[in-house]
Amino acid sequence: MQYDAITLDTNIFVADGLRLESGILAQMSQFKSRSEKIILSEVVLREVTQKLQERAGEARRDLKKALRAASTSGIIDSGKADDLQKLYDLALPEGDAAEARIKQFQQATGFETITSRDVEVSDLVDMYFGLKPPFEKSEAKKAEFPDAIALISINEWAKAHGLKVLAISLDEGWKRYAEGSEFLDVEGDLSRALATFQEHTERAQKFLEELLQALARNEQPEMMGQIVDELADDVGALSPYPEAVTPFECDIDQVDLAFTDFTFNSDEVILVNVGREEIVAKVGIEVEARAEASYSLSIRDSIDNDYVSIGGGSVDVPVKFKASALLTLIGPFGERPEEVEIDRIELVDAPRYINLGVIDIFEAEYEE
Repeated sequence: MQYDAITLDTNIFVADGLRLESGILAQMSQFKSRSEKIILSEVVLREVTQKLQERAGEARRDLKKALRAASTSGIIDSGKADDLQKLYDLALPEGDAAEARIKQFQQATGFETITSRDVEVSDLVDMYFGLKPPFEKSEAKKAEFPDAIALISINEWAKAHGLKVLAISLDEGWKRYAEGSEFLDVEGDLSRALATFQEHTERAQKFLEELLQALARNEQPEMMGQIVDELADDVGALSPYPEAVTPFECDIDQVDLAFTDFTFNSDEVILVNVGREEIVAKVGIEVEARAEASYSLSIRDSIDNDYVSIGGGSVDVPVKFKASALLTLIGPFGERPEEVEIDRIELVDAPRYINLGVIDIFEAEYEE
């Protein structure tokens, strides 16, 4: 299927961690030089901006808390308090920070904003009471008004221009709406959606398969060393939520991951950007690491109906998880893989949760 434009739902931005400058979302920049357009509904744009603002606000609060702790803990000389305040003053207000990131994303991708001013209220009313997609019979259907406005405006834009749009969304309402539209299709995976826009991929696919085989045979030690170093940095920067099995109430501090090894899955390769001298591909990987975390245990006091601490400890366990690596390769893409360089490798699709297994209560340090 040939598409003339691509658009994203808010949940795609959220699923990729609102990382506009890296990862899969950064690959949207290819549309600035392509004949196909990238369009964003005004509704989606406002929702994304709001979420960026919320995240920036959290970061400002965390920065202020960290600087205060640095000052009061004594690790920073008390005479340097003014310097700490100057550092905090350098942080942009959350609204400005969010707007700046949206502006940079627009400059990088050249997206066009589809306004909602031409959406007919009567159409929304008919869809709402007629339970037409994206509305459904549920108590939360009023929350679907933003989706309805976005979908109508995008569909009307496509209809007016006679163009076919591929929308990327995880929302079932978007998928059901697209089933009744001749101008709109929906795909749930951004990387697979980007693959549909690539041309002449046979050579790139064959070259990438040969490169992965060469890496598996240890024929590219320098390149493998670069991959390991960059993956190790990305794994170490992860902050997954911990899960564990224990008979007590368990509070686990942030998990620290240390990369140990990885394996490419050559059956999971998606070409997301193919150029004459550049290939960007998402490749499935399995990561091995060590997870270290401290924990505290507590039990409920049946008299006070409150939790009482009984001690704690730490764990250091091996873990495995599936993710993907976004490889950016620089050509020439001939018969010699050793002539190709890795410009960048990024860990993407990492899990939000890490299972630490069973916490051995006999190893915990109990309080008397």
